Amino acid sequence: MSRLNHASRAIGLGAIGVLALAGCGMGGSNDAGDSKEKTSICKEDASDKTTLDSAPKTDWKDGLNGLKIPASDKFGPEKVDDDKVPSCFSHSPEGALFAATNYSLPVVSQDNGLMAKVIRKQAIANDSRDKVADRFEEEGQSASSSSQAENLKVAGFKLADYTKDKAAVKILISAHDGAGYGELTFTVQWKDDDWRFDADADTEDMSFKQVEGPDGYTTWGPSQDDGSSSKGS
Repeated sequence: MSRLNHASRAIGLGAIGVLALAGCGMGGSNDAGDSKEKTSICKEDASDKTTLDSAPKTDWKDGLNGLKIPASDKFGPEKVDDDKVPSCFSHSPEGALFAATNYSLPVVSQDNGLMAKVIRKQAIANDSRDKVADRFEEEGQSASSSSQAENLKVAGFKLADYTKDKAAVKILISAHDGAGYGELTFTVQWKDDDWRFDADADTEDMSFKQVEGPDGYTTWGPSQDDGSSSKGS
């Protein structure tokens, strides 16, 4: 059985609880002479970059039961639909980072209903996609009031592997301002003009483990002062 099939149990019911306990002792142009419409960022040419040397400038949006979500006019998501599903990320290491983080944070916040919608709309179409989405729906439509997602935030990242067609992203989640840390691994693939993922891959598409701290990660997350932007480049 795939790792993603176990995601809501391994993260929502287990690892998030461990982190919480640690805190007690994650358009178009307007120029009159320019009739050209702006190209969607997910339809622009692929970047030549293959790594990230620093954290990209980020707007951190309120969203997932208190857990802030990264966004960028340059890297995505360009669209968020009525079901709160993000899409259209840049074909770049930064776009892969933003996509992987946006796609995986509903699991961290224990919003299984939203994760099911993300899977149906942004996972690669295959025979198992809807079955995996069904499992998330069965395990709860949204986070409970005791999910403590407001005590979690993104704290950093590692771009573990990157090619123009695939990227493995490790996302550092902190609980209670560094009282505990967890690492979420999410793999995205470039397909149909966007970063997507295989909802039932045999590889380590999604896993979560507790880690000792932020050493070795690029610092990235909501600022403690205003929660709006990181201080990356």
